[in-house]
Amino acid sequence: MNARELNEQLEPTEVLRFIGYHKSSPTASGKEIRDYCPIHKGNKQKSLSISQENHLYICHSCNATGDLIDLYAKSSGLEFRDAVEQLASQFHPHHLSFTREPSSAPKLPHKTSSEHSKISVNDRWNKCSETGKHPYLSKKKISSPPGVRFGQDDHGNHSLVIPFYNAERRLQTLQFINEHGKFFLKDISYLSSFFLLGDIKEGEQLYIAEGVATAMTIWEALEKKIVVASVGSAGNIAVAVAAIRKNFPSLRIKLALDNSKAAMDALHKVEPPFTYSIPDFSSANIPEGIKVDDFNDLISVCGFSTEDVKYQLEKSLDWNEKIKKE
Repeated sequence: MNARELNEQLEPTEVLRFIGYHKSSPTASGKEIRDYCPIHKGNKQKSLSISQENHLYICHSCNATGDLIDLYAKSSGLEFRDAVEQLASQFHPHHLSFTREPSSAPKLPHKTSSEHSKISVNDRWNKCSETGKHPYLSKKKISSPPGVRFGQDDHGNHSLVIPFYNAERRLQTLQFINEHGKFFLKDISYLSSFFLLGDIKEGEQLYIAEGVATAMTIWEALEKKIVVASVGSAGNIAVAVAAIRKNFPSLRIKLALDNSKAAMDALHKVEPPFTYSIPDFSSANIPEGIKVDDFNDLISVCGFSTEDVKYQLEKSLDWNEKIKKE
């Protein structure tokens, strides 16, 4: 199945429901479906039009256009290929081997051999050193997380290398962190995978954070007595939670979210029950021009103590109660 065929098989209303924009209330108008635009978060008029014939959309306010996959990608802050995989996993799980030939996006490299991916990931991982130093750790004021390694990215840059595993604890991909940013291995999806601090046990609590520095900060603040997973991005939170719950259905999930729009949008896609915490910067002295949004920033930028972070983490919010109040 290619991306064009996937788009043809998707139902517009189901995709809108999966996006989870809280204002969404699609209505049929002739051969179109009208709704509030989840891309620019419209709330005054239903400016989004989706054709029920070719599944292409246009927003008459923000002028965004594309197909249903593109709509989901832009609404969720995902790369096109990650949006394809999430939608295929949700609506067509038996057709995950597809070529990427989208009607509204450039053709991407086609590498679907699981054997090739497995060899390349493990080869790259085995070439990394178990000992080393990296300025990222100093910048974030964290010690080296257990299980990480040190190596080079595709361009030869010295990197902190983070292993991302699936729910069956098989190595799925690698994340490289260096002065140029954070990068996953090309052509290998990180969706549903995660880096883990501690061992997951049925019935116990699991904290889920986006970045590895945030995960390490939480782990140290709670005295390494709990289990923390880093999922890499807000777009992977709901997918990773679903994958983990298949193996550990009684796990108590707590999301340690970034204080960002992407994280807030991700909340609507996570299947309850779960609790969550968000860092509070209201009393922080934030240097001018510096962006802060996660629990690590409380320490590395604002100078808070681990006890301060622990106090904030323990102020949990329950998603079910929030929905009831709304």
